[in-house]
Amino acid sequence: MLTRLKPFAATAAAVLSFTLLPTALPTAASAAEEPTDKAATDTLSVDFAKAEGEFNHTGAGMHYGLSEDGTLPSDDLVEPLKLNLLRGGGAQLEGLDGSPNWGWLGDGYKAGPGFERRMNFVVNNVKRFTSPPINGRYALLLNDLWGFDALQGPGHKAPCDRSEATGEFDCSNYVEFLNTIIDRVQEENLDIYYWDVQNEPENGDFWPRGLNTEQYFKMWDTAYRTIKARLPDAKIGGPSHAYFNEERLAPFLDHTKAAGTVPDILVWHGLNHVDPAMQADATRRMLAERDIPEMPFSINEYNPGDTAAYYLSRLNEGRVESAARGIWGHRLDDLSGHTDREPFCCTKPNLAGMIPIGKPEMKTDQWWTYATYGQMSGTRYDVTHGSRIAGTATADAGKKQAMVLMGGDNSGFRGDAKVTINGLNAQPWLTDGGKVDVKITRIPWVDDKLESPETVSRQTVTVSENGTIELPFTWAAPRDAYTVYLTNPTDDPGAPDVGPNLLANPSFENDGNDGTQTPAGWKEDLDLDTSFTEGQVGDVRPRSGYSRLTQAGSGHHEIFTYQDLEVPNGTYQATAWVTRGGGQLRSYIEAKDYGGPTVRTDVPVGTNWQKITIDDIKVTNGRLTVGVATAGEAGQWMSIDDFEVRRVS
Repeated sequence: MLTRLKPFAATAAAVLSFTLLPTALPTAASAAEEPTDKAATDTLSVDFAKAEGEFNHTGAGMHYGLSEDGTLPSDDLVEPLKLNLLRGGGAQLEGLDGSPNWGWLGDGYKAGPGFERRMNFVVNNVKRFTSPPINGRYALLLNDLWGFDALQGPGHKAPCDRSEATGEFDCSNYVEFLNTIIDRVQEENLDIYYWDVQNEPENGDFWPRGLNTEQYFKMWDTAYRTIKARLPDAKIGGPSHAYFNEERLAPFLDHTKAAGTVPDILVWHGLNHVDPAMQADATRRMLAERDIPEMPFSINEYNPGDTAAYYLSRLNEGRVESAARGIWGHRLDDLSGHTDREPFCCTKPNLAGMIPIGKPEMKTDQWWTYATYGQMSGTRYDVTHGSRIAGTATADAGKKQAMVLMGGDNSGFRGDAKVTINGLNAQPWLTDGGKVDVKITRIPWVDDKLESPETVSRQTVTVSENGTIELPFTWAAPRDAYTVYLTNPTDDPGAPDVGPNLLANPSFENDGNDGTQTPAGWKEDLDLDTSFTEGQVGDVRPRSGYSRLTQAGSGHHEIFTYQDLEVPNGTYQATAWVTRGGGQLRSYIEAKDYGGPTVRTDVPVGTNWQKITIDDIKVTNGRLTVGVATAGEAGQWMSIDDFEVRRVS
């Protein structure tokens, strides 16, 4: 038994957030590491006969994420995401002269170099984001322009502090501040979607005078009335609580209804382990109890963790009008050049964590999830979520495409999945001769750039008389996302058939997180104790999910880990992601016993994951053995992940 075979936990992503979270709530990283069970089963169904309204890309937004001058990232990285909300206000920027001035308060409660730099940030970001090709909307965060941005330190005046002379709340300087912003917005002809009055008022680093206090409501009412007096059509957003809480929201709704200052857009923040659809339902109930008309909801700072597709589906289920990713660090951030004078927030052009800091051209799994979501259009349709997976479904007759984007919850689902598509008779443009073209793709959670989603299968499927198809597939690893594309077979007649992966447990996830020397579905020959599953060891992580297969020994070792398949005659392809430390006598993937000569592809040396392939495996006897082999000495190792065998034509 090798000492490196032991239970493991995936390394947490560095969670860096401009939002200060209450300590009672787990972070997204810790939630993503909650224990996962062994291989499970789950189902999801879509009904393309039940329309849910126009699809509006809710959740395709960012809290900051562009450069200070608004020019970065480039359009080719931004446009595919179909972003429709950007929130900001120049937080944590120093004065134009480099002095530690923090907005309005740092300039002595007037417009000076600190305020001017932040206002210029807003102008640049609004103009970039609301213009083609993005054509998005901007939520203006007022407290960041004031200077309450979590770095201002103690002792500063807050809006509507009591006058030393009269002892009464004095909002005159706050009104001057608001009018200065309004003047600039009008001068620059900025398109502001809504004015976000105060970020996280229960958080003393943003609002030091207490939640739902008399001064807080004085400040809120003053902002509402001052902006509306000059801009009657302006939309006011709030209260922007750090997280949804009925006990905190109730006094706000009661006061604003009585004062006539109910926001036009109700705003709160969200974490990936709390269901936004349930929050939205609770909010609607609270509004109805107070006879307040329903308004749009905006979760303008949320953390999807590593399950963005799941969170996006729940935003759609809750009919949340808009939502924006918060400022969360990406696990691949390169902060080697980061200095104390260069705050993590808020000028990093990292698309709110979709692109790692310091790696501006790297398309990550998170980027591809939102880019795939950006491909969706048309009408949203009814989805019955499974117990572990959820999805968003759209169909667009104009584009001749229907899609289902699916993600798993934080429990780390992996195993057998099935998508049932109903109601295809209501979309006759999708089928031809009772058939529909189906492509399933996978977005794996990987610790590297992702060139593109991976094709799981591509086939023409016969539709039943009642308009239904069933699509079973393997959910290979936790934190993956999958997409089903449906098109008319005549729209792409040259598309090749790609069958499903025929290997059981292809990502070595089905035995849980504890590691095993007998991974489900696999056989072994020769030195049996030198092939086992494991998680991260040193700097080497699984390519996706929590597990990989490793072949290593404490002395000389030879091992072959394989599967025997019974398959129809035809042409097959085997692919695998591999990494090894080097020095072995032999290390390769192999296909044999299929009616032709044994073929091998060597595993290259390198600790970065690389994809290798065996093409043109022509099966003539209905059998195929595929596996991975190593012969080496003590301390030499090789790992494999995401092994696939598919029939191709």
